[in-house]
Amino acid sequence: METPQVVALPNIPMAAFDGLPQGAQISGYDATFSIISSCIGTTSHRYRFTTQNRVANGCSGTDDSTLQFCLYNGDTKLDLATQTAVISTTETNTDIKVTLQRDVNPPQVGTHSVFVTVTIEPE
Repeated sequence: METPQVVALPNIPMAAFDGLPQGAQISGYDATFSIISSCIGTTSHRYRFTTQNRVANGCSGTDDSTLQFCLYNGDTKLDLATQTAVISTTETNTDIKVTLQRDVNPPQVGTHSVFVTVTIEPE
């Protein structure tokens, strides 16, 4: 399985947060990455996404509660509410979009990150 070790989103100006309530998506600052894989001996496999960060609105949240990083497979949001989300697929190339949402605390200038691990399992 091939995935990027780091998915970097563009810098977000503070003005992008103006008027956004908690849970609102911050438009225009998404990033997409691909998972390329093959699971020998089967045509179907599962990707398991796991986060150890706190979870808010099904997204992986920063420790300071300023941002939520949300994952999408197409138009389907991966719900990390239990700190794990699963995609079943037969595709060898799967695109995942990362979006941002405003969290409960006011935005802070600086670098913010969360950690999500992706594993592959045969079905």
